[in-house]
Parts: sequence; structure tokens; C-alpha cells
Amino acid sequence: MILEEAATALHTFVKEKYQYGMPSRSFKDFGSTNAAACAIIRKRGLKRVSEDFPHLFIWEGCQGGEEKLRAIHKANFGAPLSNHRVATVATQFYDQMLKNDHNRRRLCEDRSRFDTEFASWKDRERQRGRNLVGISPSAILMALRRTNIIESVADEMYVIIWKEEASMCVPETREDRVREAVSRVSLARKDLEKNRHGIEVDAIAFENEPVGVQLEQTVFIRNKSYPGDVSINIDSTLAERKGVQVIGPKNVTLSEGESHKISVRYKSTVIGCMRCIIIVNVSSDDIQEFGIVRYISIRTGDPQDDHILKPTSPYQRKARGKDGKKFSNPDRLERPEKTELAKFVNPLKKYGIPDYWYNATSAKTCENHFIELYSKGDDVPEDEMDYPSVSSFHEKLNMSNFSDIFHRLLWAEEAQMKVDIKNYDMVGAPLVKEGNNYKLAVPGLAESRPSVLRGDFITMSLQNNKSFFAQVTRVELETVILKLPVSFEQYFLKGLKVDVRFGFKRMPLRTAHQALDAVREGDPLIDHILFPEAIEEVGETASALTRLNERVRSPDDLVLFNRDLNPEQRAAVFGIVSSVSRPRPFLLYGPPGTGKTVTLVEAILQTIRAKGADPSSRILVCAPSNAASDLLVQRLSSCVEPSEMIRIIAYSRDKETVPSDVLKYASYSTAEQSFVLPLLDV
Repeated sequence: MILEEAATALHTFVKEKYQYGMPSRSFKDFGSTNAAACAIIRKRGLKRVSEDFPHLFIWEGCQGGEEKLRAIHKANFGAPLSNHRVATVATQFYDQMLKNDHNRRRLCEDRSRFDTEFASWKDRERQRGRNLVGISPSAILMALRRTNIIESVADEMYVIIWKEEASMCVPETREDRVREAVSRVSLARKDLEKNRHGIEVDAIAFENEPVGVQLEQTVFIRNKSYPGDVSINIDSTLAERKGVQVIGPKNVTLSEGESHKISVRYKSTVIGCMRCIIIVNVSSDDIQEFGIVRYISIRTGDPQDDHILKPTSPYQRKARGKDGKKFSNPDRLERPEKTELAKFVNPLKKYGIPDYWYNATSAKTCENHFIELYSKGDDVPEDEMDYPSVSSFHEKLNMSNFSDIFHRLLWAEEAQMKVDIKNYDMVGAPLVKEGNNYKLAVPGLAESRPSVLRGDFITMSLQNNKSFFAQVTRVELETVILKLPVSFEQYFLKGLKVDVRFGFKRMPLRTAHQALDAVREGDPLIDHILFPEAIEEVGETASALTRLNERVRSPDDLVLFNRDLNPEQRAAVFGIVSSVSRPRPFLLYGPPGTGKTVTLVEAILQTIRAKGADPSSRILVCAPSNAASDLLVQRLSSCVEPSEMIRIIAYSRDKETVPSDVLKYASYSTAEQSFVLPLLDV
């Protein structure tokens, strides 16, 4: 009741002060104690103007107020930000400050120096009357990367690799160029941090602290041995913009033997890492002005988590020796009696990686292949490898190059998978016999490092380089049970140790390639799914994209199966069922625990069960994990019969891990002791 009275009084005051409306930042004027009352005010007639002005509220029914409020906002804060506007500002900054200045561009490989240069340029533009409110150095970096001016950013080292600098570098590979730029920046930072001419500045270092803790360090600037007076100017502009406070006089004169004390304070409100610099500029009549830089890196979070996760030793990439004859020509398992297996309706090709793509990968020219495809939409000739760079990728993807690009992405991924899987090679691993099978301990198996599933093949090599294929018949916590060829028995002795190389199944990659071939065939419906247009532009295809339930014309027409849905969930269900976005996808987004699954289940039931639903509707539900898929089946099971819903489960999954109420919706073969795909007529 007291809160309601406060809201009424505050509402009257705000109505008088703000004639047309108010920016959300004005709520802060009333203090945090009135936050709840401010929320009530918003409900009493304030509405958001538009998506362009997300922080601007207008009174309901205010005639002409919207135009006046927009004009006031534009005069005070500038036009709303857009990618185009940020890109324009980024290009102007680069052209004016860095494009024709090689030395300055080299200095701006250091992200801290880049931030300082942009801040100075932004201040000068502001003095000329230009409004650049809301455009941050990070936004400029992203825009320069999109326009291909920046090749890459080594975030962990705070280092920028410029495309212009990369073209002048001797190293051909991006990794070498990054390594060289990091080395240059590291040397430059050491030089900038050096104490000079007898002037010394304390180092600034903060420990990892929890969020909300006030950090403070006392820093002394000393004239230890310079004979005479020096003028000290402390430039903390960039640091203060990031929330760092420098307490104390910033312009002082120091004689020999004197010192000056300042305090550096920082209080973080979020978990993360903040980096900035403080520059101590020194000048005198006898020496040229110079600066001593102090780099500040503050990481906030849980110190206990940081202690647990910090490395115990420097990272070293596992050395890969030459395999020689090891793992070559392995003995294979004996074929079982021929059984009739389910076949693909469309025969599945091998889809191996072409030789020319392997050559391109080894020559580090994959990027040029993609650039050519994006720019022209044509196949890459097999006898040509070098292509000129062109502008941004994301604007060039279309139906003419979609399949070619993603075929090559899959090849690149598979080539990397073949390299990565060798990181898990085991040398001298003990093999234990268990009945007719063998047991092998695999460290890291519980964390899927490596990922080993039932049905996978592992290659084993003996000391004499004789190798064998072993099939995984069961996966336990840290061990796998293997079936080996009969010929292996003559080599097995108790205590035998083997070298092991893991593999991966190519079936998912092959089916992905097959799907891309289907895209190439030019089905109009696939075109509209991959590159959707507004439904009024679809034309003849619109008949295939009608409402999922013709009876539902408004949210009030929904007869909910779950009456506990909140207004936002109801609106989402209506949006899905009424096809408001089709053929564009309807995105349902939210953090864990916000009811996305409940909303999805209701939308499915409205599509197949509600009055007016199309009985011919077919729904494919995909989820990123077995647990998520099982949960959806369990939520739907109260309304959907096993004859109406099929839970497709991988052959490699153990039956014991499937919940009993989900199992009745799955297709399990007792003869094969595994889950199988259902028949097409099911």
C-alpha cells in the first residue's frame, strides 16, 4: 500500500516534469529506493517509442509527442546506432588516422594504444560538433573486421593484426603473422613500461577479486636521480572511461629525490576482465618529453574458481612423431553372416575429401577458395589455388554458392578432425582380456576426450607394427570393451601393451554432404527455407506455408492444454501457430528456466491436437542432447500416443540409459541389441 501511494505521488511529479515522455535514464534521478515505484509508473501510461529508441518512453495518448520526443532525443543523443552508421564512423577513423600512417598503424597493433587513438579522435570530432555517443572502440573493431581492414584479433594478448600490415609481412600463414605481431607488441610494451632518466613509476597489479569489491592501490612516482625539476602529467582518460579512478593531483613538478603519490581505484559490477592504461608524461627543459606507461589488467570473479581453473604448468602441444608403418593395413574383424540391413532411399556416397582440397589445406589457401566462392558464386577450379581477396563474406552467401561453400567447410572440418583425433593417441596402453573381448582403459573418456561410442572402431598397433581394427562393443566410465579379429589371439599375452589410435564415424559428415547435394538440385521450397522472404513475396509457394491452425486468429482463440502459461509464453505459442514469421523461422530465446520447453510443447500440441488443427501436420523436433529430447517426449507423452510419435535414438546409445516412459516411443531391435531406424511406413 505504501509503495502504491509512493507510485501515485511520483507519477504526478513525473507527469508534470516530463510533458511528452522521458528517457529511461531519468528514472535514476529518483534513486534506487524508488525503483519499484518507477516500474509502476511505466505501467501507468508509459510505452516504448520504437525499437530504434529502446530507452525512450512516451505517455499513452500524447498527440504529437512521439515526433517531438524523437527530435529531442536526436538533438541530445544523436541518431540511433546502426551497423551502417558504425561502419561509416570506423572507415572515417581508419582513413583519417591509420590508413596512410604506417608507424601509427603499427603502434595500434596494441589494443590499448588503439583505444587511446580512437578516444582522442572521438574527442576532436566532438569538439567539431559531431555526435558519436555510444560508439565504442569494440564496435569500431568489429566494423573494421567486417570490412576486412583487420585480419584478426588476438584477444588473449590484446593484439590487432591489420590487413595492410599482413600484406607487407614475410610470414605466409595467419598463425605466423599473429605470432610476429604479438612479439612486436610485447617488445613495444616492455619499452613503453621502462623507467627512464631517473624517473620511476610503481607497477600497478591487482589480484583476482570478487565482483563488487573496491580495489585500491597506492602508486608512487619518483624522481630518483634526474638533476633538476621535471613536470609530471598523468593521462588517465582511457582508464577513467572504463571505471578506473585516479585519486590525486595529475599535474605536479618533482625535484630530484621527491615523489608524488596517487591512488588507483576500481570497483567492478560484472564478472570479466578489464584492460586499460595510465600514461605518466614527463617533460623538462633539458630532455625531450617522454611517457612511462602502466598497463592495468583487472580480472573479477570468484577467486576459488580462478584457483581451480588456473594452469598447473605451461601448455605444450603434444609432439607428433612419424607413424611410419604403424596403424597401416590393420587386420579387420570377420564379417558376420550376411543380414538384410536398412538402406538409404537415396544411395549414400563416400564423399571423401578431394585431393586438391587436401593440397589447398596444406598450402594454407583455403581462405582464398572461400573468398572466390563468396564473390562469384562459382565452383573453384581444381587447377587454380590463388584468388584475390574481396569484401565481407556474410553479404555474399546465396543459393548459387551455398552447397559449394558448405561442402568445403565440411571438408575443412573433417581434415581438422583427423588432425585433432591424433592428440589422443595412446602409447603403451595395457590391454586386459575379458571373456571373448578385451578391456582398455581410456583416460578422459568420462569427459568425452576422446569421444568414443558403441560401434566405433579403434586401431591398435603392436611393437612389431602389426595392427588391428577393434570395434567398441560397450562404453563404461573410463574403459571401453573391445572386440578384435580372431588373428589377434595369437599375439596376445597377459600384460600386453599396445599403441592406440582413435577414429570417428564419417556417417554424419556423409549425410550432411548428401543434404547439400539436395540443395543444389534447386527445390524452390528449400530455397525459401534457407533464404526466406516475406510471405507476400513467396507467391506460389505460399500455399505450403499457411497457418498451422486456421481456427486461431488471435491469442484469445487459443484453448490451452497448459493453463499455467504466462502472457509472454501465450504470445509465443500464438506466433508459432498463426505462422506470423513464416517462411522465416520463429526464434524462441531465453536463459535456462524461463519456460522455453513448456512453450514448445504447447505449440506442438496446438498444431496436432487443438480444434481446427490440420490432421496432415508433420513435426520434426530436434534437440542438442539426449536429455533434452527425452524431456520433450516425456512432456508430450500424456497427450500423444506411441503410434503418433517416434523417438529416434542413436545405435550407439545404451538401452539402460533411456527412461522407461520414453522407451515405448523408440524402435529397439532385440535381435541386434540396439536402437534402429523405424520403417518408412510407420
